[in-house]
Amino acid sequence: MILLYMHGGSNNHGCEAIVRSTAALYPDKKIILLSSRPKQDLTFGLDKIVEIVGTGETFANKSRLHHLIAWLFRKITRSNFLYYKGFNKNLKSFLKKIDYAFSIGGDNYFYTINDLLEYQNEYFNKHKIKTVLWGCSIDEEVINKRVLKDLKKYHLITARESYTFKTLKGLHLDNVVRTIDSAFFLDIKKIDLSEDPFKKPTIGINVSPLIMKYANADNIVLKNYQLLIDWILKNTGDNILLIPHVMISGNDDSETSQLLKSYFKDEKRIFSLENSHELDCLELKYLIGKCEFLIAARTHASIAAYSQFVPTLVLGYSVKSRGIAKDLFDNKSGYVVSTQQLTKNDELLNAFLPLFYKRASIRRLLIERMPTYLQDIYLIK
Repeated sequence: MILLYMHGGSNNHGCEAIVRSTAALYPDKKIILLSSRPKQDLTFGLDKIVEIVGTGETFANKSRLHHLIAWLFRKITRSNFLYYKGFNKNLKSFLKKIDYAFSIGGDNYFYTINDLLEYQNEYFNKHKIKTVLWGCSIDEEVINKRVLKDLKKYHLITARESYTFKTLKGLHLDNVVRTIDSAFFLDIKKIDLSEDPFKKPTIGINVSPLIMKYANADNIVLKNYQLLIDWILKNTGDNILLIPHVMISGNDDSETSQLLKSYFKDEKRIFSLENSHELDCLELKYLIGKCEFLIAARTHASIAAYSQFVPTLVLGYSVKSRGIAKDLFDNKSGYVVSTQQLTKNDELLNAFLPLFYKRASIRRLLIERMPTYLQDIYLIK
């Protein structure tokens, strides 16, 4: 039996894609999904492929006294036990049956030291369950002694791109293998749209509020997208489809898409997904695959495109987007624009143009490269 944990809910369709694709890689195993938002997973039908178990009481709901006691306990013992006591209470009946526990929030180590990740790794190890850090991306800047100690406790770490693999091997970790993100294997589900943008060649655009937080100047991300869209409308006959991929309160791509569309109110060549909150990752991947080109802010939107041979430019903020593009395109640059380094309003457009003009050759390259690239997943089968 395999447990998938650190899942925040399927309104993040990248997380949903990892659950679906991981379950497909292990069809002979019973899969348990520990989810902090099980209602979202039921809405998108994950209960048909995995058994969904909700997490126990979250720390945020506990009293101030509990917070104070937990803080003092951690000060004295350096343990987060009291912070997360009860988090795994719904797993108790499964513990003796679980062989492996996969942490599927692969880039959680990128953002900060994650107390819950650390606690869960320790918890499962205490119960003699082998932990796997699944499809991770980690920037070397966040690895300190505490993180390194935690990483050493994993039975296996699968690095989904070569930058992370090189970083972890450089720290003399012997539990690391180089692989790819399981979502490259995600299936598709065909759907019909009420308005069909694909009557003409269509450029997909994914924009997220998350990347704006990493920009060094106010509104520079939206201004770059505006200038890019304006060029497409004036210089091509292509349609534009706005494709949200994460729809979480406070981090909702659909809100950013509508904001972007509001700058072009009367433009009939710009389409949005009116029912975007109802679409699952299989349907979103299908729509992305019908695009002639994709500009993506979300990593799993770009993975949906790459795996269907769609030429893609990524506006990224971390090692994961740079690493995946580097591995796919054999170290050639130009496929990722760093959000943190944006200083002018035309940088996204200037990166887009050379790729757009050679989009046919990029598609051929992806078709040629993908079979070999996909073989890397079998390093951990």
